[in-house]
Amino acid sequence: MRSLIILVSVLLNGCYCCVEPAQPSDNTSAEMNTTNSPLSLQNVEQQAASAIQRGDLALWIEARRGVNVLGLDHVDPKLVEQVCGLKYLPLSGDVYRAQEREQRQLNRQYGLEYNQRVIPHCLKKLNTP
Repeated sequence: MRSLIILVSVLLNGCYCCVEPAQPSDNTSAEMNTTNSPLSLQNVEQQAASAIQRGDLALWIEARRGVNVLGLDHVDPKLVEQVCGLKYLPLSGDVYRAQEREQRQLNRQYGLEYNQRVIPHCLKKLNTP
């Protein structure tokens, strides 16, 4: 039994030392810091207008314990999801690294500004019989 435990321990340690750390993908938070980022504050107005023109009224939400539709606190999120749609902001979960704090704040600001432009169109759709 003792030799079996030693053998398993050696095998696990051998596997652990051979594992390479994961390389960041092309869609990392570092990429989101650029001005060409999909969530760049510099083009939020253009992106919102383009989405409205396409009929894409999905609103940005934060991935928290509850659903938080940015800029829309007085409407049932389930109703908004059924009629307009919802999409999660990147880096908006409950757990994050300290170096992501600034990017999370920028993403939240983007979501607020985007939603401010799309919400009136979504509310029209909600109020249409």
